[in-house]
Amino acid sequence: MKKRNIGYFKNDAKWLDSFRKLIVLTEEKRILYKQWNYDLYLNGLLGNKPRTWNSYEEIIKSDYGDLICVRRIHGTGEHKVEYNIPLNKIHKIIDMWNDCGIETSQITFNESMPDDCLIIQGELTNFRGPLELCYSRARKPMINGFKEDRRFAEGIKAKMLLKSAMDSSSFADLEVLLETYPTSTIEFSTWSVNVGNIPNRNTVFWEVRNY
Repeated sequence: MKKRNIGYFKNDAKWLDSFRKLIVLTEEKRILYKQWNYDLYLNGLLGNKPRTWNSYEEIIKSDYGDLICVRRIHGTGEHKVEYNIPLNKIHKIIDMWNDCGIETSQITFNESMPDDCLIIQGELTNFRGPLELCYSRARKPMINGFKEDRRFAEGIKAKMLLKSAMDSSSFADLEVLLETYPTSTIEFSTWSVNVGNIPNRNTVFWEVRNY
């Protein structure tokens, strides 16, 4: 398969330096820590992702006015996330997390996704041979969706499920990730509408991990 780059490269010295470090970190084709995944994800190196912001001020400057997902993605400790937060409630979440010892610099934001349009979401890997897929069709954020509906498929069945749900560009991006990180678990969500920061994609890749 011909290798393709699915990230957006920027003419920015700081970003390029970060990218070079990430290449060194992942030269064994394994992403061993959650922070490594977030660095790749936020820099667009795992493919399509939601619109993201590093601060409340960035959201306001972007003229985005819809619901927001608030995440803790830096530092050690408990992973925290709040879904579908109105803009006027974000400061309350930040203050509550600050009171729990989470610094504002550890928090990031992304646009809320259209859960009512979810087709399939889950985790897949092929490091043991045939493709293995754990998935849900519940129209909820994944952590809640798996509590309600958890299914399994492997091999050709798993591939056909993914291919029938994803648009051709998203499925091609998935093939690149499977080739680039052959021992990793890939976490994804697929909708019936286009989503994310790359045009004409209906799938977002949340994590690629070996942790």
